[in-house]
Amino acid sequence: MDVSIIITTFNYELYLEGCINSCLNQLPSGLAYEVIVVDDGSTDDTSNILSRSYPDYLRSYRIDNSGIEIASNFGFDKAKGKFIVRVDADDLLQPNYLQVIEKHLSAGYGFFLFKL
Repeated sequence: MDVSIIITTFNYELYLEGCINSCLNQLPSGLAYEVIVVDDGSTDDTSNILSRSYPDYLRSYRIDNSGIEIASNFGFDKAKGKFIVRVDADDLLQPNYLQVIEKHLSAGYGFFLFKL
């Protein structure tokens, strides 16, 4: 696994599906990736959104509300990728995100910051 995309969410039902879809619908690249969603104890409709059918490379977890740092670290612990991309549930990845970072990751950089 090359890249683990970690989505953290707490009561972001209005944005979560769009965020998940933007992570799942990446254009083809040479990178194998997974998407991990960590629900930080949401009290809205987040659990119903996460109970929908998604591809096998999306895994979701629910933890007691602990804050973004603990939710992020929980996702990092579950990640199988060599590189981690952390995304808030109200963020969207451009469809070519993995294509853009691929050439930089293969160049041996350990950290990559992509700004629009």
